[in-house]
Amino acid sequence: MRKQITIAAAAALALAGFTAAPAVAAPAPAATAAIAQATDLQQVRALILQQTNQQRAAAGLPALQASASLDAFAQDCTQRQADARSIFHCDPPADFGRAWAENVAFGQSPDRVVAAWMASPGTARTS
Repeated sequence: MRKQITIAAAAALALAGFTAAPAVAAPAPAATAAIAQATDLQQVRALILQQTNQQRAAAGLPALQASASLDAFAQDCTQRQADARSIFHCDPPADFGRAWAENVAFGQSPDRVVAAWMASPGTARTS
């Protein structure tokens, strides 16, 4: 499940910033595993977004913001990847426009995801 969370976070972050959405506070801790996993996913996404924005700020670029619609698209893409036991890029819906990028990762911590993206010139350009 942790690998799926990392993929989802990576895909969600890669798409974030195209559409701004208000920040949403993480839910209060709950007893169910499903809610605990959702909270973990939100924390992973938040860490990747925060670290990517630190890199963007250092490069003089504006911060990215989370987007609920892009997160939903990324989660669907992540589920398809998990079902296929493969990592691949997903085509966005037509209403996403042309100004977007997708960076994917698999099985890495948030720190390693961002470090790997920044070490790749092509990926760093779209982060």
